[in-house]
Amino acid sequence: MSTSQSNDFYSRLAPLYDQLFPVEETTVEFLVAAGAVKGARVADIACGTGLYTQALIERDVDAYGLDSSADLVAIAKDRSKQFNRFVVGDMLSPSELPSGPWDLAFCIGNSIAHLQDLKAIQKFIGVYADMHCTTLVLQFVDMQSIPVGAERTLPPLITGKTRFLRRYHRTSATHMTFQGQLVSGASSVSITNTLLVIDSQAILTWLGENGFTDVSLRGGFGNQPLEESWVRVAIARRGD
Repeated sequence: MSTSQSNDFYSRLAPLYDQLFPVEETTVEFLVAAGAVKGARVADIACGTGLYTQALIERDVDAYGLDSSADLVAIAKDRSKQFNRFVVGDMLSPSELPSGPWDLAFCIGNSIAHLQDLKAIQKFIGVYADMHCTTLVLQFVDMQSIPVGAERTLPPLITGKTRFLRRYHRTSATHMTFQGQLVSGASSVSITNTLLVIDSQAILTWLGENGFTDVSLRGGFGNQPLEESWVRVAIARRGD
């Protein structure tokens, strides 16, 4: 896919982002239980339009959001008027964020699957350990149980006259493709991204290797059983 096609897709997606991906109160409560309490310093990594960052700020959390998309960060700043709370940056080198320590950092929405390779995920965990992050929460899609060559289609997301169609296709032991299509009447724009297939046990191992001693895996923010969900939420706390 060309850069212009990718830019066209995301420019169409950006103004619809809040409607397609609204705040889930279950997720907010999970983050609060994980450490996003009044006065806590919290980093929302790959924050998108910053809805969760803003929800925590409204609870008097000292929260900041970082995203690589200038368009999404601009929406976050414009909506919240919290201009110093949202920054454009690289999740592997988040120098734009204030220095640590951090009570909690979270990266949700399968964002870590967009990293270049599994070594980059290892680096990601190490970066936030080095920033003296007490608790780290990671959400990702579990494609380990899907055979190579198989597909999984998600229910469409609908806002107004626009539908967001989403499909995952496992292409190899280590990679999958994500196909997204925004359809509005007779008009549509599509994108195909290559994502990592993430090994849950590898995530737990890397967290432990970086000093997170209390590590667990859940089937979602509502604590769904692992066998009933293909979403994974890893929560890890440091012992120091």
